[in-house]
Amino acid sequence: MNNQATLYLFCGKMAAGKSTLAKQLANDHNAILLVEDDLLSQLYPEEIIDIPI
Repeated sequence: MNNQATLYLFCGKMAAGKSTLAKQLANDHNAILLVEDDLLSQLYPEEIIDIPI
């Protein structure tokens, strides 16, 4: 039995495909995908706002 885990951590420029690759890896490996924006919006509702461009 393999008890090892693999952690993938992404950083890079906006629109470089990090989220797309992360979703694909999570799907391919039946893994958990943690998305910082999703976690923060659940932890701090009403505090996360968009900045108008």
